[in-house]
Amino acid sequence: MDWGFNAPGVILWWAHVGDGHWHIVRELKFQHETADTVAGRWKAVMKELGVTRVSYVAADPSMWAKTGHGKGESIAETLQRHGMPMLKGDNDRKNGWQRCHELLRLAPDGLPWLTVDATCVYGLRSLPAQVSDKR
Repeated sequence: MDWGFNAPGVILWWAHVGDGHWHIVRELKFQHETADTVAGRWKAVMKELGVTRVSYVAADPSMWAKTGHGKGESIAETLQRHGMPMLKGDNDRKNGWQRCHELLRLAPDGLPWLTVDATCVYGLRSLPAQVSDKR
């Protein structure tokens, strides 16, 4: 999960499909919405997918900062209060880029390590625009 208020935020549902392969099943893009509203939308997607439990929602560690968005809670605490099992993600960009490159390669079985559902239009549109700065 990447939080966004002024800029878009997104939640991705990843499914392990065996032998180290992953499929991004769904995306939820949001902007100018409160944490309470996003949590409600997350629950609606969970219900629509028929998913009763997720292991965790990996999120930007900055979501645990108390920014004064409301109720004296951090954004992550608000989402946790609504039942989202939040986990601080790792912002190590160098290793993150390496992992992305690995996932986008073909596995030894000839299949991609990662596939993305065609309904994830935001991700499919924005992924090719992601670039790495040499600095």
